[in-house]
Amino acid sequence: MDLLEFGMKNRESGSGLLRAAARGILEIEKKRADLYEAYLGKKNISCPDDPAADAALFDKIRETIAHQKLQ
Repeated sequence: MDLLEFGMKNRESGSGLLRAAARGILEIEKKRADLYEAYLGKKNISCPDDPAADAALFDKIRETIAHQKLQ
């Protein structure tokens, strides 16, 4: 069981110790997600808004798949 799953299952536990551990774990996971989001924000990942570029990309993907199937 991963930490996020543990935290979600035990955040409202009847046991105070489990509840405290779960809440702490959820705070850690939230912070880690925030840091990862900030990291991705700095990478400046962009998506083209041009439909022609999208169509060209899909054509390239289809070609690659067709070529791989032939091998």
